[in-house]
Amino acid sequence: MNWDNWKAQPDDRRFIDGILARAPEPFWFHIQRFYNDTFSKKGRYHANTEMLNLEDLLKSVNIRLVSDDQEIRDRAANEAKACGKIIAKSPGEQYAILRLERLCQKIGIPTPQAKTTKGILARYSCEKWWRRKLRILYGQTIEKIALKLNIVNKRGDIYISESSVKRRRSQKRRNSILLDELEAINEAGDSFTLLELAEKSVSNPKLRRAELMTRIAGNEKIAEELGHSGEFYTLTCPSRMHASHSKSCQPNSKYDGTTPKEAQEYLRKVWSQIRTALSHKNISIYGIRVTEPHHDGTPHWHFLLFVDPKYKDELRSIFKKYALKTDGNEKGANKYRFKPISIDKSRGSATGYIAKYISKNIDGHGIDADLYGKDAKSSAERIEAYASTWGLRQFQFFGNPPVSVWRELRRLKESDNKTINDAIKAADDGNWAEFIKIMGGPCASKNIMPISIMRMWSDQPNSYDEPIGYRIIGVELGEQNEVSRIHVWEIQRKPKEQEAFCGGVLSPPWSSVNNCTDPM
Repeated sequence: MNWDNWKAQPDDRRFIDGILARAPEPFWFHIQRFYNDTFSKKGRYHANTEMLNLEDLLKSVNIRLVSDDQEIRDRAANEAKACGKIIAKSPGEQYAILRLERLCQKIGIPTPQAKTTKGILARYSCEKWWRRKLRILYGQTIEKIALKLNIVNKRGDIYISESSVKRRRSQKRRNSILLDELEAINEAGDSFTLLELAEKSVSNPKLRRAELMTRIAGNEKIAEELGHSGEFYTLTCPSRMHASHSKSCQPNSKYDGTTPKEAQEYLRKVWSQIRTALSHKNISIYGIRVTEPHHDGTPHWHFLLFVDPKYKDELRSIFKKYALKTDGNEKGANKYRFKPISIDKSRGSATGYIAKYISKNIDGHGIDADLYGKDAKSSAERIEAYASTWGLRQFQFFGNPPVSVWRELRRLKESDNKTINDAIKAADDGNWAEFIKIMGGPCASKNIMPISIMRMWSDQPNSYDEPIGYRIIGVELGEQNEVSRIHVWEIQRKPKEQEAFCGGVLSPPWSSVNNCTDPM
């Protein structure tokens, strides 16, 4: 380590060396800057205290954050093997689970969730399960450190650290290669690579954006027919959940270490309280909410919703009440925590108003720059990496029929049942408004909706040797049902590359109903 530009004294350098050995190399410069800034402003004691706090964060997870992906894969293989030995040597299953739970707690990952003891033990001894969990742990810990070091802001790495963007980019590249190496074959001999199938699904950003906009436009059309008002609301988090100031980008002295995932959970609870209050008042709303990060990664929510005009004032009052319920007296809370805007039709449609928020959170289509003047496509990539790293749901409709029914209807050609046939036509035409009407109108309860998903139980084993359980096979209306999934697909490596991923052993075909592709 070159100590020329450090303010650290010789006695302090040994323990700082230990911290740097645990931290990712791209962060070393930021750690130095963080130490020097703290030393200059608060002195040696506070600078070393911050290093000790950073060391505690690095030690909170028992994984080397200097690991590249191959090291994580190796670690996953070793942990799965170790778990297998614990299971084999344990006198009983419950004793084994107790020991394995302690292992997970020590490492810092959540214990597996399964309906059966057999499924739990299978996950513990599965290399792929460990790989996924370790990658999540690695990615989120990296971001916690980035937030502490004030790396994530509009003057640095906006929304998420560059390290995580590169990691996500590499992951997507691996996924694409794997999907192109696998093909799905049905009983009729039709075959497609999984990459081709992914491009035809909502995994494709263009198709995802198109479907979202179709559904939003349908909501607006229904609102116009019913005479409902369009509202655009923004909910933000308390200042203590923000790592960096919005203007200066200096570290926020109030920041309490809240992660974006925890901030998202706060917003979810506020939203739950709002919906409960609206239910008690018999106020119905429908529309979409969008999760978007501030420059420092703290999420805020945008709502495009529609409501009967006579309830608009009461609706705003309820939103504001719960938005300010936590730390509502702090400076700026009344101004920033809840921002309501009425959609003015003379200035454009509600769909047009929300379009930019949808686009900049998917692929940046049709936008030159984001709110902070950054290239929209680059920002969209960073936002996607941000949502993936923290496991955040970006879009959620409310007061709408389930999109799963809509997607199954699009697989069908026609039905003898008039209602189902009308719904098929609405789905084929991309007419979400008509689909809402057929399904009982906005805010209809599930027991009113005429069409529902049809499922069939499958005893076929999944990759953890558990029954798959219920799987979607079509739609139903009372006794009338329509099967939308008529083919049986098997997933296997392309003929020219029959070798398995590990060990040089031929891989058996994967059934589409009992195994999901794991590109991780």
